[in-house]
Amino acid sequence: MGRVTLDIDEALVREGLAYAQTHGTTLDQMVAEFIQEKVQKNPGDKLEAMFELGRKLAHSSDGKRLTRDEIYDRH
Repeated sequence: MGRVTLDIDEALVREGLAYAQTHGTTLDQMVAEFIQEKVQKNPGDKLEAMFELGRKLAHSSDGKRLTRDEIYDRH
């Protein structure tokens, strides 16, 4: 695990430590989670990718719409 040094206002550090203690975590963990949330892909990106795939697959059906029975392979 890497180490970093941050310059943060002392009052903010105290408030952060108090918050972490009351929520059963550490200031280190809170900072790590904050950074993780910022760098990971937006969940909306995954939803958009799913819709894009659906649009691509719709074109591969030559315009034919499947019936419910065909979708669930009920014959």
